[in-house]
Amino acid sequence: MSASAQLVLGGGEEPLRRVRPADDHYRTPPELADRMLARLCPDRVGSVLDAGAGGGVLAQAVVRRQVAAGGPHPVVTAIDIDAGRAASWPDDWGGVVGALLAWAPGCERLWDLVISNPPFAMEIDGTRRQNTWTDWALACLPLLAPGGALLLMGFANTLDGQDRVRRLLRPNPPSAVLHCGRWSFTGDGATDPRDVVWLRWDAAGPRDLVSSALGLGTRTGWL
Repeated sequence: MSASAQLVLGGGEEPLRRVRPADDHYRTPPELADRMLARLCPDRVGSVLDAGAGGGVLAQAVVRRQVAAGGPHPVVTAIDIDAGRAASWPDDWGGVVGALLAWAPGCERLWDLVISNPPFAMEIDGTRRQNTWTDWALACLPLLAPGGALLLMGFANTLDGQDRVRRLLRPNPPSAVLHCGRWSFTGDGATDPRDVVWLRWDAAGPRDLVSSALGLGTRTGWL
């Protein structure tokens, strides 16, 4: 493995795999969230933003992990464009119903942890666009508080194969990449042929990413 990013996976472990049921199209499986957080999440955070939260699986996993370790209950904010999904969030969460890409640029608040399983296709300015992962990442990065971390899911082939993604990652290399194997995101019960990865970025100050010596290599180099 090259020095382009730290591969976080326990020695001798096989990548975690699970076939998702047909009615579970985009929801992050709790067991994937728990395993990812055990390797990438800061030990304690005071505030969490679940961006594109859906039913809130990721933020719930952060809370569950931190409280189980004897830590304080973090303050949770969640944003999702679907009011129906937002209605399922716990009452003590700060909920925002809206589009992240429109909301984030004017947001003055910063979070210790921003976490997201982002959409890979969105309607922007009335046009449906594919491969909007880069837009999502650029919206999330400025929301980090000093010392904060961003955890963002992606597909390995998408991250390696697009010039737009490379232009994001070269000046803003992640501090860690966790390879989680293949999962079903198609809703047909078949394992998706793309490898899932989680990336972590660390912030040094308000709206300023840590300067890193990590470089972006090829797909086989940094996964």
